[in-house]
Amino acid sequence: MTRAEEKEIKHVLLGRTIPMEKGVIRAMGEDDYRMPIGIGDGAGAVRFFGVARRSKLLETELSEKEVRYACKKSMRKVGRTLILLKQEETPACLIRYILSRPAVLTVTFEDGKPVATAFSGRGIMGWISIFRALSELKRELPQTIRYSDERAPKVKAESKRQQKRRLKKEMKAKAREEDEG
Repeated sequence: MTRAEEKEIKHVLLGRTIPMEKGVIRAMGEDDYRMPIGIGDGAGAVRFFGVARRSKLLETELSEKEVRYACKKSMRKVGRTLILLKQEETPACLIRYILSRPAVLTVTFEDGKPVATAFSGRGIMGWISIFRALSELKRELPQTIRYSDERAPKVKAESKRQQKRRLKKEMKAKAREEDEG
């Protein structure tokens, strides 16, 4: 997961979302502006302590496309469908709880294996939200997808140096394409 993707999830937990049609929400982009109407639940913890996460490896014989579809369908029952701009094909949802902090639930593919990850603000109430989100997803998943006893692969965040190198390579490749075209 890149820093941009982590930052986008952090912004969602801070309440920077835009409602769309049919109850779907999406993360705010750089060009979007909305009048602030207050701080969402748990935004202070996210701002001061950061974001906590927990991942679970999923077992299935389904293809990647079928897993994404089944997870999107299950997530509609768990929380509000969330569209992430940096991770367009990633099924995601935002879950708001009455007594604890909100959580963002995503299903990504690491090394070809599906991984369910829940994010919330750090702290006791954040951990409760994370465990609730993962258990609700487990309950709603079809029988063909189940949680594995194996540990989910650790995904190291991209360092700033690595991110700069990657962006430079992308800019050079883009410049070459423009020169050729």
